[in-house]
Amino acid sequence: MKHKIVLSLISAMLLISGKMSFAATKTSTGTGNWTSGSSWSPSGQPAAGDVVNIQTGHVITVSTNVNLSSGSATNVNVSGNLQFDGGGAKLRLSSGSAVSIASGGLLSSTGGSGSSSQQLQMGTTAVWGGTMGNFTGPRVVDEVSPLPVKWLTINAVRTSQNEITISWSTSAELSNSHFEIERTTNGVNFISLHKLTGQGTTQKITEYSWVDETAPQGMVYYRLKQVDFNGDFEYSNIMVVTPAVSNVEGITVTAFPNPVTEELSIDFSAEAPQQMDVTFVDLFGNEVKKIVIEKGRQSARLDVRGLKKGYYFLIIRTSDIQKSQRVLVN
Repeated sequence: MKHKIVLSLISAMLLISGKMSFAATKTSTGTGNWTSGSSWSPSGQPAAGDVVNIQTGHVITVSTNVNLSSGSATNVNVSGNLQFDGGGAKLRLSSGSAVSIASGGLLSSTGGSGSSSQQLQMGTTAVWGGTMGNFTGPRVVDEVSPLPVKWLTINAVRTSQNEITISWSTSAELSNSHFEIERTTNGVNFISLHKLTGQGTTQKITEYSWVDETAPQGMVYYRLKQVDFNGDFEYSNIMVVTPAVSNVEGITVTAFPNPVTEELSIDFSAEAPQQMDVTFVDLFGNEVKKIVIEKGRQSARLDVRGLKKGYYFLIIRTSDIQKSQRVLVN
């Protein structure tokens, strides 16, 4: 009888061990996609419960919905860059997981229209999103580590030929000393323009805005640097503002705000010497809006409500000339 009991226990243990999965350590082999087995050593994408190491100089991209929420906690150690790219890019980890960003490491978004749906989730909590900007190390992101700033909105709009308004809002702030507004015209070398004091710690919605009164007329890029009282900081997504002016037969044409949400104002530096056709064309070449500027007029308004969000070309034609300018509809 005793032998039968022992044999039964051994059989049960063997059966259980055959169904168990043991945590592994996955280390990045270079720059690649999270779901690609060749991005990891040993080969194969990480599973729930694994220890995941992204090495210095390596960029591991999440470009789809990666779901590791069923299973043990996963620990991700980032010395390189854990990057989210494209709409719907999500990394779902189980409750109790953590992403540890080392000094020099980065949790980042490539930005663009898809950033609002990019998320790092732990359990049912979204602990990071693409609109929150990039996180730099040293830092631990988990369910219990509150974010220094929870972003609601962030935008930069050209309100006149030489003025751009930068506005943003937060739903909560923790030990937030201040924001610094930075600008570049080449997308690389940023300069600091202005500093606005943060709210310290608050759970209330706070709105901020500042006007760049010396904005260049060409393509301009802005970002916000959020700085904690202890000196830690993170950057927002980069905001792109398109050129302000075009020239048609010696007349300067100013289109603002750009990006635009409701109505685009089109102003001329002098009276139109002849009739002008103003056309809104999408990136596929389809004409979606058109108005006619009569000879002698100096301004017009173009209603863009109802248009899909995205980039369009504002094309201005006369009988013998054509100029175009890119406009972003938000």
